[in-house]
Amino acid sequence: MTQVNMCLWILLALTILRSAETCVPTVAPDEYYPTASLPEYTTRPMEATTTAEEEEMTTTAGVASTTAAASMCDQCNVDDIAPTTLPKDSRFITENRDPVDGCLRIWVKCQRTDAKVCNEAFLYAENPTGTHSLTDEPTPASAAGLLSCDDDGTYSYGDAKMITKLTCFFDDCL
Repeated sequence: MTQVNMCLWILLALTILRSAETCVPTVAPDEYYPTASLPEYTTRPMEATTTAEEEEMTTTAGVASTTAAASMCDQCNVDDIAPTTLPKDSRFITENRDPVDGCLRIWVKCQRTDAKVCNEAFLYAENPTGTHSLTDEPTPASAAGLLSCDDDGTYSYGDAKMITKLTCFFDDCL
């Protein structure tokens, strides 16, 4: 071998050795994973505890004795949702209707008190999802709807649940 070839082999060997040193050393799994033990509360078995209330709800002779949640459908108050202001020359009328399964129902109406005839009359209800029209019986001078009291103690009209406020509106009255 010539001296030039020998030098090339030495340079090649040094280059390979240098690149081998740049490799990232691996860590054995037993050296990597933490060796700390789990906290005490995760290693203790769960303890079953019962309260006096739960004991009252235990089964007797294979039949569970539970009580349904109390319904508040007889506790709605229309004054809580009645319009706070009315358009000039109008009034808000309510009339209780016969309860259904013990739940209150009330007929509500917005009506003009003058002789004007309107293009449209609306009764609106506000609830957490938005504003809804409640008009069952529209006339040029009035709008009315039948509200039902729900189990949560709030009024509803069809899909409009949890009504928080009623509003009367009359459009283009002559």
